[in-house]
Amino acid sequence: MSDFGIKSSSNKVNNKKNNKDNGIFQIIIIIVISLLIGFTVYFLSSKVLGNNKNNSNNSSNNSSSISIDDNLVDELYSYFSRKSNLKFIREPNLLVDNFTNKEKYYYALQFVEAKDLEVDSKEDNSYILSSDKVKEYMTKFFGSGVTYSKNITMDYDFDFYVSTYNIANVSYNQNKNNYSVVFSGNSLDNGVNYHKELVKASKGADGSIILIENVLFTSVSDNGLVNIYKDYDKTMLIASVDYDSFDADKYLDKGSTITYTFKNDNGNYYFYSSKISY
Repeated sequence: MSDFGIKSSSNKVNNKKNNKDNGIFQIIIIIVISLLIGFTVYFLSSKVLGNNKNNSNNSSNNSSSISIDDNLVDELYSYFSRKSNLKFIREPNLLVDNFTNKEKYYYALQFVEAKDLEVDSKEDNSYILSSDKVKEYMTKFFGSGVTYSKNITMDYDFDFYVSTYNIANVSYNQNKNNYSVVFSGNSLDNGVNYHKELVKASKGADGSIILIENVLFTSVSDNGLVNIYKDYDKTMLIASVDYDSFDADKYLDKGSTITYTFKNDNGNYYFYSSKISY
């Protein structure tokens, strides 16, 4: 009896020991598996991030610099040369789709030349602009995917004069499928003082053209100082200097930066986006 009791107690101790050893072994297995999973995740993540970084670097390396005196660069930059052209210096992020119907006409009509107009009544300074010409200029600025309504009536300040006028009322004539252009006034200063300079041009790996310009804004205070700002709203002051000593060129590199991107549409480079960095 006593021998049987002793053996039974010993078996229990052995079972407990085996269970304990098995538990420790299982914990070790779990730790090893966890480490392997963690290492695998880290390895794969590093590889993905590394590839993204390399792709980013390759994309950057594939862009090539273009002279800012290049004819194409000069032409594209002229799209933003109008002093009344405030949308691009005011809105931080723009895409080709972020334009109202009236704004589309504003940027398309800048390409109109005096030779594009047909005389309707010279006495009344009245002229005709064809719908085909408007479509051509819409496509030039916004690309072949542009959509717009012909139902428009607006005053527009052209870059040329008819008689002594450069402001004309432009309206669509549905019966004749053309635009009536009647000159009757002169443009005034928009009151916004800003200075800008094209500083860099490049061609991306996808064939896009990228232009970068520096911009700053100024106002004159009652005490005769010129206040120089980074932004259109004049909240980011760069400096205040005497009017007589003010030289915009000395501060342009401290102003904001606007990056314009043009996409290639069958040989026509159209505006795609712009972004302001402060």
